[in-house]
Amino acid sequence: GADAGYVWDFGDGSPTSTLVQPDHAYANPGPFQVTLTASNAAGCNNILAKNITIYSQPQPDFSVGLPPFSCSNSPTLFQNDTPDLTDSNITDWLWEFGDPAASTSLNKNPAFTYAAGGDFMVGLTATSDAGCTRSISRLVTIGTSPMADFVNGPACVNQPTQFSDVSSGGVQSRTWLIGGLPFASPNPSYTYTASGTYNV
Repeated sequence: GADAGYVWDFGDGSPTSTLVQPDHAYANPGPFQVTLTASNAAGCNNILAKNITIYSQPQPDFSVGLPPFSCSNSPTLFQNDTPDLTDSNITDWLWEFGDPAASTSLNKNPAFTYAAGGDFMVGLTATSDAGCTRSISRLVTIGTSPMADFVNGPACVNQPTQFSDVSSGGVQSRTWLIGGLPFASPNPSYTYTASGTYNV
């Protein structure tokens, strides 16, 4: 005869369901016996029990180094801190870096270069070989890198050549390399003893 109703017992001590096709969220992983009792208008019942395994859900987590390890125009390393699962393996990663180009990566520990500094919402999704998936999003601050630039005065043999730092972007310190020697002052001078072309 026609079915009169269903009763689902999910095997975890939670309330039963009388829906035809219920959804159920298990609070913990493990093996569970699910029982379905179907009854018809005549009062006859039929019971079916099956064992299922609920697997752990990934718990994605990540960290980013502070400047100078997270500055614009240089690679920022994202450290994947997601713990291993005890009953399955994480096989797939998806990073979303939150930049205007919507860049992504499938690497576990990617490096990404931001074109400009600012705050970016970075997302990480982890998926296990059991098909369980979870995502996390976190605001990441990328520092703005200064733009190095300089000008120099007349360059003649055996007389000091004046160099001037005209870098932009809130420069706090700088290091010059002139004639193979380091200088830390903003506007150093150096005397060349031979003519030629030199890198500064």
